[in-house]
Amino acid sequence: MRFFSSHIIAILAAILFPVFAKAREKARQASCSSNLKQIGLACAMYSQDYDQRYVPKCLDRSAADMSRYWYYLIMPYMKNEQILLCPSRPWGKAKCTCGGGEDRPNNPSYDMPCSAGGNSMGIIGAGRSETEVQAPSTTIYISDIYCSATTMSTTMADGVVTRMSYTTSKRHNDGYNAVYADGHAKWQKEALYGFWTIDPND
Repeated sequence: MRFFSSHIIAILAAILFPVFAKAREKARQASCSSNLKQIGLACAMYSQDYDQRYVPKCLDRSAADMSRYWYYLIMPYMKNEQILLCPSRPWGKAKCTCGGGEDRPNNPSYDMPCSAGGNSMGIIGAGRSETEVQAPSTTIYISDIYCSATTMSTTMADGVVTRMSYTTSKRHNDGYNAVYADGHAKWQKEALYGFWTIDPND
C-alpha cells in the first residue's frame, strides 16, 4: 500500500508542479503588467510637462552614469524604483557597451528600442512629439526586453524582433508585456516588427 501511495503522490506532483509554476508565472506577469502601466502613467505625466513630447530613450548616451536615461527621467513621476524591476527578471543596474558605441544597461527588466534617427520610440535627445506617432495604440513604448537594439532591421543579429525571441524577453508564459504609446499595457505572444515602428506601414 505504501508503494502505491508514493507512486500516486509522485504522479500527482508531476501533474501539479507545472500547473503551479504556470500559475506563479501568471502572477508575476500580472505584477509586471502593473509595473508597465505605472511606467506608462509616469511617461504621460512627463509628456504633459514637456510640450506633449514622449520620453526619449536618453538625453545623452555618452553620460558617465544612467541619470540621463528614460527610467531616471521619469523617476520624479514614479518615485519608486521598484517599478522598474520585472519580478521574473530583476535588473542588476550594470552597464555595458553595445556594438554601436552606446552605453546602456546590461539586460534591463524593461527598455525601449534604440533608434538613432530611425522609426521607433527610442530616440536620443528630445523625445518624439505626439503628432509623430501615427499609431499610438499599436506602437510599443516600453516592454520586457532582453537587450535594446541599435537597429530596427529584423535581418540583423541585434534586431529588436530577433532579440525578443530570447526567453529572457518572452519570460511570461512564452510571451511578454509592453506598454504602448497611448498608455495601455498588455501581454503579447509574438514580437512583430511593426509594433516598434511609429508608422505601422513602415
